[in-house]
Amino acid sequence: MFSVLSFFFMTSVSLFAQEEYGLASYYGDEFHGRETAYGETYDKTKFTCAHKKHPKGTMLKVTRIDNNKSVIVRVNDKGPFVKGRIIDLSKAAAQKIGLLDTGLAEVKIQVLGKKAAYTESESKTTTSKPKKEPNPKAKIVEEKAKAPVEYADDPHAKERARELAKAKERAAKEKAAKKKAAAEKKKKSKDDVLAQLPEGKRAAAKKPVTVAPNPITGVYKIVKDAPAGYTVQVASTNSPKLMEAEVAKLKAKWFKTFVLSVEEKEGKAKFNVGIGSFENVKAANNYKKNLKKKYKVDGFVTPASEGDVTPKGAEKKAPLTRLNLAHVESGKFGVQVASLKDFKRYMKEYGKLANKGFDNILLGVKSDGTYKVILGAFDSKEQAKTYQKNLVKKYKIKGFVINLDDVK
Repeated sequence: MFSVLSFFFMTSVSLFAQEEYGLASYYGDEFHGRETAYGETYDKTKFTCAHKKHPKGTMLKVTRIDNNKSVIVRVNDKGPFVKGRIIDLSKAAAQKIGLLDTGLAEVKIQVLGKKAAYTESESKTTTSKPKKEPNPKAKIVEEKAKAPVEYADDPHAKERARELAKAKERAAKEKAAKKKAAAEKKKKSKDDVLAQLPEGKRAAAKKPVTVAPNPITGVYKIVKDAPAGYTVQVASTNSPKLMEAEVAKLKAKWFKTFVLSVEEKEGKAKFNVGIGSFENVKAANNYKKNLKKKYKVDGFVTPASEGDVTPKGAEKKAPLTRLNLAHVESGKFGVQVASLKDFKRYMKEYGKLANKGFDNILLGVKSDGTYKVILGAFDSKEQAKTYQKNLVKKYKIKGFVINLDDVK
């Protein structure tokens, strides 16, 4: 009894301890229908393999090391006879472990034995081991591994190795050709669009749009009588420079009408970019859907403006939370009357001046985070100085002349 158990234990250990590690490859499609070294017809849809040592009919579990995917296959051919490779898988088996994408992969091979009842359909199970019978000793038959087949013993070995190398070379060339064709198609599509533009716009569209990584500042005129209606807001940022960068990107896509605004959020200025100006919400919503569908631009409908501050003597309204902006040309001058660290205070100062009838209020934003209340703009320094004197004399408002280009 002891000798029988000892024999079974040694046999089982010998069988299941057979593990190999090495590179796996797979058959090219050109081998489909050809005769294997064992006289079978190779079928790329079956779960089979070629191995140099294991005899025909041996069931092997092949596990890919990098992704842990596995497949169970039956030996029906000899090979591979390429240095460094230990197994050739059928195309179906290779697909199961993701080998079609890489061509080669390091695998672990485990011998499962040779079962009379093991069917081809069972080999397709890759997530579980073969079912164990109640008495494995009666079912599992250990076969002595045959000596490695010499290269010359397989009349198809050299041909298969050459064909496999050629197939991989063709696959690499086809992949490169497809990539090149896709790039040329994309370039042609862009050239076709540019060709339809007028010469001036064509040159502008070809210029790359660059975005500065660090926000800088600028000066803007507050639009006192902004038109009523709606716009589609597509961007919101904490600096004028980033707002201008968004506008530049949209201009490169041939958008023309923008609604720029600034609002107060927790004492800071938040700059917004809207596209288009519409009389009603329905028109704005239709435009928003078209933006998403045609240009992949997300946005939401919002009022284009919040109206104006309360005219002097009229019923008081709620304080403004948002102001519309317009660009100020370079080379201009202004009179700075306040410098504030809180944008909420800027909004209050703007309201006071607007209620006094000032319609030339500017917003300046410095890199140190301060907000400048500026009146202007003037074409010359002399004009600004004259205006400064009039401010003191008529409104008792003190200020000093600045070059708007210095607000950075």
